[in-house]
Amino acid sequence: MFSVKMMKKKRREHFLEKLTSDAMIPKDTLPGNTCVSLTGQKEVIIENYKGILEYTSEKLIIMTSRCKIEISGKHLEICYYAKEEMKVTGLIQCVSYCRPKT
Repeated sequence: MFSVKMMKKKRREHFLEKLTSDAMIPKDTLPGNTCVSLTGQKEVIIENYKGILEYTSEKLIIMTSRCKIEISGKHLEICYYAKEEMKVTGLIQCVSYCRPKT
């Protein structure tokens, strides 16, 4: 069952997506959107994340405002992280997105 708050949030997200589409504005400029940039299999930069949930040399799970992002590989290392951006290096084998069930 959807709450009124959830319905308003969905409508707002739909409105913003339609607005950016019609105005041809890049979707990564929307508030709350996460940008993941891969450079081959050796580097990933994640922008606009909320926090780190799990970190080992073989797995990194990051929370964003809309989903969890799981990066798996070998010799994973967080080179730097700041409030809204992080850089991960290593042999990146998989990047997956897990949206919460609504």
